[in-house]
Amino acid sequence: GVPARVSSVFRVGGCNARGGRSLVPFVACWEGLDDPRTGNAALHDFHELLMIALCAVLSGGQGAVDMALFAKAREPFLRRVLKLANGGPRNDAFTRPVRQPVRRHRGQRLAH
Repeated sequence: GVPARVSSVFRVGGCNARGGRSLVPFVACWEGLDDPRTGNAALHDFHELLMIALCAVLSGGQGAVDMALFAKAREPFLRRVLKLANGGPRNDAFTRPVRQPVRRHRGQRLAH
């Protein structure tokens, strides 16, 4: 099964129309973050990428390639809580958000 530390991440909000869990409380935690991606790089929902990245790291992943592998391996599980409107993200979708410091409004950096 899914480790308790990962499954607890998904115990948020109410059910959405698809029967999955809502990401509203998760998104609220990250409200105000600037999305560092531009143009076609923003193909995937930023908050969905953050959720996948968090789960991958909690599962032992260490970078963009691991995050993409996690997304591919766990896609059926992830689709229970994420839309993944453009399919599972590849490693290049995680590259900029992982490599660049994430900023809040007013230029404050988050520690990473």
